[in-house]
Amino acid sequence: MNEPVRPASVPTGVVYNAESALWELAEHDEHGTRHGSFAAFRADGTLVTRGSYSEGKRDGTFSTFTGEGTAARPLRACCVPAGARELRTRFRAGRVLDETFYDEYGRGLCDDGTPWPERDARVPQSARFEPANGRYIDRLEHADGYATLRVYQPNGSFEEEIEIVAGKARRHRRFAACGSCREETELDEQGMRHGSFFARFDASEPHYADASVHEVRGRHDHGEAVGTWELRDVRGAIVRCVEYGDVLAEVTPHVAGTEPYGAVDAEALWVLAASPGRAPREASALAARALAKSRDRERFERYLADRIAPLRPEHAETAAQAAVAERARPSSLLGAVLGGAAPAAPLRLLASCLRGEAPAALEYFDASLLLAPEQALVGLGRALLCIEHGDPAGALAAAELAEREKAGAAEPLRQFCRITYEAFPFRPARDGVAPPDEELVEVEVAQPLAATERVVELYATRLLAVRKELARRARNTPSWLPPDTRELLPRGELELRHYTAKIEDEGENGPELTEVEVDETLELARSTRELLATARSDWAALCWLCWSAGLDEVARPSCLIPRPEFAAAAHQATVRCWRAHDRLRTQGLVALARNVASFEWEGTAIDAVPSYLLELVAAEYLEVRAIFFWLLFPQNQSPFQRDLRRV
Repeated sequence: MNEPVRPASVPTGVVYNAESALWELAEHDEHGTRHGSFAAFRADGTLVTRGSYSEGKRDGTFSTFTGEGTAARPLRACCVPAGARELRTRFRAGRVLDETFYDEYGRGLCDDGTPWPERDARVPQSARFEPANGRYIDRLEHADGYATLRVYQPNGSFEEEIEIVAGKARRHRRFAACGSCREETELDEQGMRHGSFFARFDASEPHYADASVHEVRGRHDHGEAVGTWELRDVRGAIVRCVEYGDVLAEVTPHVAGTEPYGAVDAEALWVLAASPGRAPREASALAARALAKSRDRERFERYLADRIAPLRPEHAETAAQAAVAERARPSSLLGAVLGGAAPAAPLRLLASCLRGEAPAALEYFDASLLLAPEQALVGLGRALLCIEHGDPAGALAAAELAEREKAGAAEPLRQFCRITYEAFPFRPARDGVAPPDEELVEVEVAQPLAATERVVELYATRLLAVRKELARRARNTPSWLPPDTRELLPRGELELRHYTAKIEDEGENGPELTEVEVDETLELARSTRELLATARSDWAALCWLCWSAGLDEVARPSCLIPRPEFAAAAHQATVRCWRAHDRLRTQGLVALARNVASFEWEGTAIDAVPSYLLELVAAEYLEVRAIFFWLLFPQNQSPFQRDLRRV
């Protein structure tokens, strides 16, 4: 192909690039690598691209131009705003920093083709408009992956500055209208406040109830205020100090209410809260518990007033909303209270976010209500907490309040409470074995009597461990405790093991050994409701195990009596397990498409079981299916093999 004639408008020294059909003018270094200014022209001599290279890589701003009409060369393959005539791309050592479209008048364009608002002279020309937040952002690149983002309002007001290191924000500054820094904080890898913190408040807009507080200095530990914070006046003199202490790494017994269980009265809690050397977060938790027990709101407010710097009401509410919106941990919620947030909302969230055994959860909830009695859905919230932490009578009483707050709210709570705290019947007698809707292969129990006796003892040990733990918490033996299974353990409780077993199966090429995880252990540091759910599943499995051995009650089998309905029971357990998990995962859509029959659980069709009970149903039938899978194959060592629990 012959080189076209160079247009007169194209500078001398250009080289024609046949592949791109452009005239190119480029500077090079002594090795022939592009280095310096670069320009490209169309065959008609019009400029299409200009920019610069550094050691062979695009560096700085590259501008690409287009004309009008259907024959005009597009600025890029797609997503070009209407009216765009120029695309400016900023590079650093070949890496794209950002792209901006401009119209024929040199105005920046939003993605929809709308021109950027007119920028004030104080906004740098290199700043890009961000429609999402209506501000201009100027990115200044430095060496070694370090950059600075400066944020401006279109009217020229300089608002924020963010230091970027290795692509992550590590320091953030906010500025007042006069240009002075009003807040500066260091950040961690996740962008949370971490390290030194400084904030200054304008006299016309005080942040604290004490209007003399002009600035505050302190530190954060991954988003939480820690150590001593100093509040200073306009002259720099310390007005007050607030002690946050360290982050609460784990929930202590005093925060959970397990010291010793239920033995601390209101006055003792007040004394503990005020004792010297007490960690500030733990102390504030003790004061909230004392408030709940004593109902002495005035004393609680005096306690806080001696230890915090109260915020103005509007800022206290904002701080509380921020703490709740973060779905924070107990440590940060208690830190928010120390920071002056309105305490009702953080304490209520603290009540619901405490996991495992935490008798104090109800106390934080009640303290929250004493501080803000007008809260919505009080009955519902308290009923759910009572169910979670072992107070069915309290749950039923709260359900009545929930009914007055919202019609129809009580019955689901009563059902939830009844099923969680119901008696433990012999499940095969209640559930029965439905005739199969297809012909089944005849199967029978493949495990020997000795193995069956051991698994009976295994479930009995687990049930007894849960019973002992719940009796300890209740300091009594309420009727809803799991059954006492000591008679099934003539040689005492078994060791609950977590190990890896080798299972021999028949493969295509003969016997194959497979390693399988077996976990028979129990986690007792859970809520009362969660432990009862585990006991319910274990009890159902134990019942069906005894039934499969020929018994009509839970007992130690002395021999194995075949059940004619064994194959049907195993099939039923498998189908119901799948059906329950399908309801949990797809709301039953797959079962509907496959026309898999429904079944009743606790008197309710599986497709009508409320969502808050579905995990209970699925866990129960998974345990029952596991016991049948264990019974069917002699090589299985335990129903707690991981391979027997895949759904």
